[in-house]
Amino acid sequence: MFYSGIFSKYQTVVEEGILTPTQQYQEYQSWLELNQQLGGVIPAEKLAEKAPIQGKKELMEILQAQREQQAAAAAELQNIQHASEEAKLRELHSKAAANVAMAKERYGRFESNIGLLEERISEITRNRALATKDKMEALEKLMDIISRYGELETKLAEQGIENYDYKQMQKENFENRQAHQQQAADEFTAKLMQGQN
Repeated sequence: MFYSGIFSKYQTVVEEGILTPTQQYQEYQSWLELNQQLGGVIPAEKLAEKAPIQGKKELMEILQAQREQQAAAAAELQNIQHASEEAKLRELHSKAAANVAMAKERYGRFESNIGLLEERISEITRNRALATKDKMEALEKLMDIISRYGELETKLAEQGIENYDYKQMQKENFENRQAHQQQAADEFTAKLMQGQN
């Protein structure tokens, strides 16, 4: 039938089959060359399938075991990386918690400082009231002295008392300003620490 040409009416294409060892070796060489041209992307198992050698089954088992070992090693490496990332994350959480605790402590100190400032201001007010009372008593004594020793000496004494009062008031104002500045600085520091967290 081949030589008669009858088969041609069925659109048959004649190709050379891979039957002989030489043909099988040539196909294997073609696969190797193709793998080299592609940069080694063809898996070793596929190349081993095409290899015209005896004991191919053992070779395939070796390649399968090697692939399983590589997969297990990759999984172990991934587990180690996950553990390392989790440890880093825990460290970041502990640092953040420590920063929050430090900010709360500083804010607590800030509130305590406000209480001390209010206590100081209250004490300053009390001192001023006592000073006013003392002034009134001094004026009363002064009036008594005026009637006894004369007006000139009394004026000098009065000026001395006024100078003393002025110095006392300036000292109190200075201490009050210092306390307010310290409070503002503490409040700014506390807000800054809260803003960082």
